[in-house]
Amino acid sequence: MKSSCPLCHNESCYDYFEFHKANNFYKYYQCNQCSLVFMDKNILLKASDERSRYEHHHNDKRTPGYEKFLRELINPVLERVTKESSGLDYGSGPYPMLAEIIQEDGYQIEIYDPFFANDSEKLKLTYNYITCCEVAEHFYDPRLEFEKLHELLKPNGVLGIRTEILTSDIDFSKWHYKQDDTHVVFYTPETIKWICNEFNFSIDLLEKNIAILRRAIS
Repeated sequence: MKSSCPLCHNESCYDYFEFHKANNFYKYYQCNQCSLVFMDKNILLKASDERSRYEHHHNDKRTPGYEKFLRELINPVLERVTKESSGLDYGSGPYPMLAEIIQEDGYQIEIYDPFFANDSEKLKLTYNYITCCEVAEHFYDPRLEFEKLHELLKPNGVLGIRTEILTSDIDFSKWHYKQDDTHVVFYTPETIKWICNEFNFSIDLLEKNIAILRRAIS
């Protein structure tokens, strides 16, 4: 069955995986152009249900383990910017711990979240760096979101993304990352490369769960 890709809008997308969980049916497709794997749009959560799930995520306590988790994104981003740089944590969540840590390190950063810090004025500015930690997998419209992120970044700006990259050695049927109902799109290494080509980024770093992209100067 064909379905349109929410990232590249290619209509040649094919069945990838389906399963049942708690009497719910989940279906995924993969795009044969950008290699994105995405959930069937007919089973996406409503905004109110999506927000409720985020409110119950257990990431509201500053523990050493969670700080170490955030540092895996924070450190490679801050290595590429100065303390005078302007930053934005895009998708900061109900407790903006990542921004809090960055500020304690002496760097400047604002926060934005469509549910918990929805200040549209923050989207009228441009930034030297943007962090996007465990957010990109929640994008219902990833093309729109990456267009927005590109516009928010200054030339030569750094975009730091933390999301689990779907590599060829992962067994999707057993993959824990798909168990979260709010995880609706999954990026392969080929998807990251497609995003760079489409939105004029280059790859500074690409690991199993970290992508550091840089906006072209022109």
